[in-house]
Formats: sequence, C-alpha cells, structure tokens
Amino acid sequence: TKIKNTAKALILHDDRILMLKKQYADRCLYTLAGGSQEPGESLTEALQRECLEEIGTEVSVGPLRYVHEYEKRSAKKPQRIRHKIEFIFECRVPANYRPVLGHHPDSHQVETVWIEQEQLTELRFTPPRLGAILRDAIEHTGGVNLSYLGMRG
Repeated sequence: TKIKNTAKALILHDDRILMLKKQYADRCLYTLAGGSQEPGESLTEALQRECLEEIGTEVSVGPLRYVHEYEKRSAKKPQRIRHKIEFIFECRVPANYRPVLGHHPDSHQVETVWIEQEQLTELRFTPPRLGAILRDAIEHTGGVNLSYLGMRG
C-alpha cells in the first residue's frame, strides 16, 4: 500500500465552508477542495494548483490546521486500500469570489458550494470523518491549533 499525501483547503467565511459537491450513482458527498501532491511539488503548491483546477480561483494558503490520516477502500475493488494523509490548511479566496467549477474539476464534482454551519449535521462527507473536523474548525476559528487525527483516533 502506498501512502498518498493530499493538501486540502479549509475556506471559512461567515460561518460557511466552501466545499465540492460530488454526485455518485447512489449518493451525494461533500469534500474540501484540494488533492494529491505531485513529485517535486510542495503541499502549498499542490493546494494552489488543485484549487485553480477545482474551484476556479487562486487561494492564499494560511496555517496548517489539521493532519488527517485514514485508509480508504475502493468501492469497486474492496481489496484495494489507499493510505491517505490529508494536510488541511486554512485558506482564503478573493472577497468577490462566487462558487464555480474550475477548468479541471475533481472526479464526480458537480458543483462548488458554500455550506452553512447548520447543514454540517445533515450532509454526508468524504472522508466520513470530515464532518466532525469541519464542526471543530468552525468552533475554533479564533485561534489556530494544529490537530493530528490518526487512523485510530
């Protein structure tokens, strides 16, 4: 099993979070913008590239807020397990940004949306633990504390 680093953008504005809406045959899931780090690329470079591709804008990358480690099984091939480490950075979009699909949206991405804080308990996320991370992020917007969320914890 390979370990894959991904950089994700935590974009908060007025108790809302910018997210990607992904549509699958049997469900709709929400996730943060961002993606895999390429060889020779820093995490912040990966995040800036992925945000341009997925949400159609440049982001200013702030401090690292969460490191989330987990294993993901393929729905089509359950024996295939991917070990992922997500580095979630606090980011900002331009003040006049309106959610759009970027020029190279993520697989299954159908929309870029602002999610209200109250919606966080109603939606399904990928990875599944992301909802709890987002609720924590909104509660602790005053200060930046790095949290490591290991596979077992």
